[in-house]
Amino acid sequence: MVTAWLRCNNRRRGRNAGQPFSVAETNDYRAQSHSLDGLVEYHNMNFILLGRGEPERVETGVVSWNYFDVFGLKPLFGRNFRPDDEQPAPLRY
Repeated sequence: MVTAWLRCNNRRRGRNAGQPFSVAETNDYRAQSHSLDGLVEYHNMNFILLGRGEPERVETGVVSWNYFDVFGLKPLFGRNFRPDDEQPAPLRY
């Protein structure tokens, strides 16, 4: 297993803070890799959960579509993610 971060200067997170790769960058690395069995993306993201009384801050894990496949995990219910799950949602007006 290999872990990679994008390094950049970020005032809020500090100098050389680790940043997640974009979906496009992850797909590029996945397509160009010839020495890895699989390449996945994971990063944390915070949200405010509304609709259950007081707003609540929750921390989530965001993963690429193939995350569970690469680690050999199967969902107990429903389906696994598919590549088209990473496509941007259409704009709604």
